[in-house]
Amino acid sequence: MQLPICTDGLRLPVSRALVALVDTELGKQHLAELDVSQLDAVTLNFRDPDYTPRRGGYHPVEIRLSRRDSIYGFDYITDFSFVGTGWAIELAKELDFDLQSGVFEARGLPPVPLEQATQLYRAFEANFICYHQSGAFQTSVELDFR
Repeated sequence: MQLPICTDGLRLPVSRALVALVDTELGKQHLAELDVSQLDAVTLNFRDPDYTPRRGGYHPVEIRLSRRDSIYGFDYITDFSFVGTGWAIELAKELDFDLQSGVFEARGLPPVPLEQATQLYRAFEANFICYHQSGAFQTSVELDFR
């Protein structure tokens, strides 16, 4: 079963290719076996198991969709990276495309309207899709029910 995902009216050009990628990952979750009528939100986490502060690798990415009436829409698309040194190293938001609030944030910079991040988003999304297609990520899905 595929969730009905809507990209109409978004402030960023979320591509059909990204929607297809999300559909594919959700298809692996056997949603047909679940009562998705009570599903409020879905969070997809894409992780490179080899990504470390020392070796680098592909940044983790998190995508969240939530229910709006009978369809699902993108809430945010966030890229994380390691920050800090020594014992204080942690994962932090690097790029955050918050489609709910209409704000883009990049670590170390002030927030700006999403529309000002359109070119960066297009490059980010294209790279993310290529990395996913190359098998760089392991994906986990969290389902939030009412």
